[in-house]
Amino acid sequence: MVVLAHHVATIALRGRSACSNFVDSTWNLPVPAFSNTKDIQKTTAKVAESFRTAK
Repeated sequence: MVVLAHHVATIALRGRSACSNFVDSTWNLPVPAFSNTKDIQKTTAKVAESFRTAK
């Protein structure tokens, strides 16, 4: 969950071309509408929760 949240934040701040350990799945992650802190936090929490409930 933490890794996915980190990747979402990295993409939000650096764009889709940001370095990632999971290049094959980064395209699948949502990107926050804005790069402000609140929007990034909201999107990363949503990704983490969806991963947690998918198991």
